[in-house]
Amino acid sequence: MKKWLLKTFIILSCFALGCTTLIGYQPPASRLINVQAADTAPTPPKDQTSNGWALPLLFGGWFIWNGLTAQPGGANFVVSESKRVVSFTSTYDSGVVNKITSVTTQIFRNGKWSDFSSSASWSLTNAVTPGATVNVDIGNSLPVGTYYFQFAVNYGTIWPFQATAYSAMTKVNILANPVPATAIDPQATPRTIFWGQSTSLAANVQPANTTADITWTEPSNYGNLSIATGTSTTFTSITPPTDAMLRNDSGLYLNIPAKATNDAGADPQTVSGNANVIVGGLLPQTTIVNKTISYKPALLDDVKIFPTGFTPSYQWTPQ
Repeated sequence: MKKWLLKTFIILSCFALGCTTLIGYQPPASRLINVQAADTAPTPPKDQTSNGWALPLLFGGWFIWNGLTAQPGGANFVVSESKRVVSFTSTYDSGVVNKITSVTTQIFRNGKWSDFSSSASWSLTNAVTPGATVNVDIGNSLPVGTYYFQFAVNYGTIWPFQATAYSAMTKVNILANPVPATAIDPQATPRTIFWGQSTSLAANVQPANTTADITWTEPSNYGNLSIATGTSTTFTSITPPTDAMLRNDSGLYLNIPAKATNDAGADPQTVSGNANVIVGGLLPQTTIVNKTISYKPALLDDVKIFPTGFTPSYQWTPQ
């Protein structure tokens, strides 16, 4: 309980002092890869919009700042595939202010950007306030080659609450033949989290342009995966945890399996690995009487800058 109260204190303090970035709801999509910078990558038609976020209110409901909460990664498809879906996540609510009303698509090919909305369709899955997965099917008309896309998500049905969020530019390869996965090295970032906190999982499949199907296995009873397929996903630990889950002085170690399955006839047929996550907060420290120690919880490693005037503090309790 003390660990959860510490997390709550940090979040509330951050909100009160005006943080500009909060953890969003992010269920990434299937068969996504992390886009590597390319020397020939074009400039996107619109600047990427700041990430959206959602904050639970004390008496129920959500305060939502519309925008994407997880950007689209690159995607690899075999030219024979009839359905080619690129997915990302966004804030969402069925109300008039935060409702997603449309998604438009721009494509870069033959040296220029053009509208591709008429050749792409979109749909929502996991549409539960405050977030939803946006799935854009780019169709099967594109031949073998490399393309770049940018998506625009439109929100709201009543002026002046309408808004548009532009995604990061994403790279799509249409390949002539399947590319089997040869290795996988799942990693969690951050690796250590509080109960109730989320961490991003990346499969790190080799080669980067593989067309293998990636699946994750959820650690039952400890939390939930935002999505069970794709080269990246998000794990959110449950809250509140059971009393037994808190009785781990060095945190609860979880293994979250990921497996890449190649097309029939490929060798190997599958490759697999585990992402390691530590849930539970503070690790035990050895102290000596009259000696000063310095300790920073590992789960704060990714917090680069605290709001002006905010300094986290901890209370030591003897056992």
